[in-house]
Amino acid sequence: MDILFFLLFLICLVALVIGLFNPKLVVRWGAQERRNRTSVFKYYGIGILLFFVLTGVFAENTDLEREKENPNISETSIEETVNADKRAAIEVDSKIESLGDIDSITLEKSNDVEVVRTNFDSLNSEQKRYVTKLEILIQAEDKLLFLQEEADKEAAAQAKAIADQEAAAQAKAIADQEAAARAAAEAQTKAELESAQSQNNYTVYITKTGEKYHRDGCQYLRQSKISISKSDAVNVGYTPCSRCNP
Repeated sequence: MDILFFLLFLICLVALVIGLFNPKLVVRWGAQERRNRTSVFKYYGIGILLFFVLTGVFAENTDLEREKENPNISETSIEETVNADKRAAIEVDSKIESLGDIDSITLEKSNDVEVVRTNFDSLNSEQKRYVTKLEILIQAEDKLLFLQEEADKEAAAQAKAIADQEAAAQAKAIADQEAAARAAAEAQTKAELESAQSQNNYTVYITKTGEKYHRDGCQYLRQSKISISKSDAVNVGYTPCSRCNP
């Protein structure tokens, strides 16, 4: 019956469309002046609404009758769906159990936990209702998060310690370089001082009466010749001979 009403609905729909262009072609009764678009909407519009409603009503009744005639088909389909959902949930529960207890969770199992989470998220809402080990998965994820935070802290501490060691080594190297430079400068100064002192400590000669000191062989040393170090001669007040230039 629903098919018949659907066909009548289609006929009214087609007649309505045709009537919009040529009302007289689909309204073939009544007075000539009443064969217009208004009459087309009146007759065929009502027909469309009526047959559309009747089609829906009888189609629903037909489905109910089919379910009454074959109740086992619907129940079997539901049972099969439930069983499939339970099997999917049991499979995920098994994978969660394979992770081990919470004490055995380490960062090495991060990939395994991530795979199990992906498997759980791929279930539909009905399948997720049958999963009984979800709390274990959540605890494993929480522990991994904690372990990762601790590992990050340790890595940061190690990086800081290495940076501090490098900074200390660099500071020590700079200090050693500065100390070496100071030692070299002091050694050079000492050498220069010793050199100057050695230059002033060679032996010169004075006379008993003169105020000059001379080199050995100076002509002014004919009368007397007394040896003395240059530094002592300078300290006493002697000045160099202008002729021998000691």
